[in-house]
Amino acid sequence: DDEEEGDEEDEEPEPQDCTVWVAVDRDQIPEEARAVTGTLKCPGSTTPSIALDGETMGPFELRPAPEPSDGEEDEEALCLLGALRFVLEPPEDHVFRARDPSPLVERIEELGGCELQRLTSCPVVVGYFSPTPRPPLRISLRTACCGCAFSGSGIAMGKQEVTPLDEEGCMEVRRKRDGGDALLRVDGVPPCLLPQGKSEQHISYGPFQPEDIELQVQCPLWVYWVPPPDEEDEECDEEPAEGIVWVAVDREQIPDEAKPLEGILECPGEAPVFFHLDGNTMGPFNLQRMQGVGGSSMTC
Repeated sequence: DDEEEGDEEDEEPEPQDCTVWVAVDRDQIPEEARAVTGTLKCPGSTTPSIALDGETMGPFELRPAPEPSDGEEDEEALCLLGALRFVLEPPEDHVFRARDPSPLVERIEELGGCELQRLTSCPVVVGYFSPTPRPPLRISLRTACCGCAFSGSGIAMGKQEVTPLDEEGCMEVRRKRDGGDALLRVDGVPPCLLPQGKSEQHISYGPFQPEDIELQVQCPLWVYWVPPPDEEDEECDEEPAEGIVWVAVDREQIPDEAKPLEGILECPGEAPVFFHLDGNTMGPFNLQRMQGVGGSSMTC
């Protein structure tokens, strides 16, 4: 079920723009059309600004304003429809994007004449309500000991192919518009170093937050010693063999004959950390860098 969830997320289609139209014939407006909210700017008309209340689609009649009293004709004057400007309030979770240049202006400049006659044949798209873009979801995988990338690691979402992480241990993925849950598969890192000892990690995110999801390669230290093998010849004059002290990060690599130690494990730094070795347990002693300290330049 989790894998199917991941597949559904991977296959989510890109949201489509909604189109904003202008028409002069009510019969050309489709049934699914909706009114808009905002202002229709009409320079050169008797009503230079028309309020759009989101309830009615029109009609809004345009009439040219009286000519200047000197009677001179403006050589730059064009059809009033070419001067229309739309200042619209988009629906929730959308932004308004006017076509630029306006198709009304383009057609008047290219074809001349009156735009009204052309609009009787077909409405025209003057803008778009575009879904608010979602920021990418940044996923990072870094070591607990120094905050560095784990060389050769990668992450796959759902059943997608593994994406190698960059030199900072990061990758970006597209998030669902409403957020959701995802199954990540970490590749190239021993499971014993991952949360819950698993390569598969579940994450949750929203439409905008969090900006980053941080996964951590843990540093579980096991400290032990291995006694020397028993000497069969007690009369041997050779020096007795030494026991060897080991450090490991994988419990499965510790031999059966290993024994715990007594003493102190010190991790120097700006804020030294001390682990008490009580002679009963070999670990794990989870090493964690100071909060806010890390980066590829930090010494492990």
